[in-house]
Formats: sequence, C-alpha cells, structure tokens
Amino acid sequence: MRIARVLAAVAVAGLIGAACVPPPPPPPPLTLSDLNGFFNGTSSYVNGEGCFARELFFNVTYAVPNRAREVNLDIDGCVEQTTGNADFSYLGTFVIDTAVGRLTGKAAGTIDIDNGTHELTLTVKASSGDWQGVRGALRNPILCDCGAQDPQVPIPVTGAVAALPVP
Repeated sequence: MRIARVLAAVAVAGLIGAACVPPPPPPPPLTLSDLNGFFNGTSSYVNGEGCFARELFFNVTYAVPNRAREVNLDIDGCVEQTTGNADFSYLGTFVIDTAVGRLTGKAAGTIDIDNGTHELTLTVKASSGDWQGVRGALRNPILCDCGAQDPQVPIPVTGAVAALPVP
C-alpha cells in the first residue's frame, strides 16, 4: 500500500511538472529574405498568344534553408519592344509555392537580348499560409538565351532571387 502511494505521488508530481513546461515559442515570421537563393530551371515561349512579340514562361525550383524548404517559382508574361536602353520589356505575373504557403503578384522588367539577361522585379500582391500578410518585392535576374531555340524545347535558365529592401 505504501509503495502504491509513493508511486501515485511521483506520478502526480510528474504530471504537474509536465504541465508547467511552457510550449515552445512560435517560429519567427517569414520574410521575403527567406526566399533568397540561386536556381537552375527552364523557360519556354509561344509566339503571339495575345502578346506583341511572344509569351515567355519560366519554371524554376530551388531549396532554401528554412521551413519553406523548397521554392517553386512560375513566371508567365509578355515580351514587348521598348524604346529605352533595353531591347525588350517584360510584363506578367508570378506564383511562388512553398511547403508553407503561396505568394503571387506582378513580374516586370527588361530583357537585353545581346547578353541574354532578364532583369525582373517580382512584386508580391497576395500571400497565404505562413506568408500571410508578407508584401514587398524580389529582384529576379535570369540568364537565358530564350529566343534562339525551338519554342517546343525547354530552354535552360539560371538565376537568383533576392529580397529588395523595403522602402
């Protein structure tokens, strides 16, 4: 009987002690900097399709060292002729899917066909999941010889994503 009381007292003390342990703190909020990274991916295009020159698509996936784990970036936009320093402009939309949510918005920038650089800015307009409420912009340089191949063949691209400072 005495052993049973001692065991009961130890069990109750253990339950009380376990109840007093605070839960772990929530993870820090995600920011656009959590999407920073380098990638390899593919591009494809369709001539015309509602765009002056062509509709140009990018699809890339890369890993990040945080709870988002993997970033899937899809960009879809129109290539247009410009009168500025760049040979063409790009205007479209993007979707970023991660393990913890989604960001969507506007993709805009310039294309220099002489060296194959696409200098895009991705402006977040909506976000969900752990990204809820996140706004801002990402710099997205892409290197691609996107006009030199058959549009039916995926074109290799390389590039980066980097959060721009919040004004």
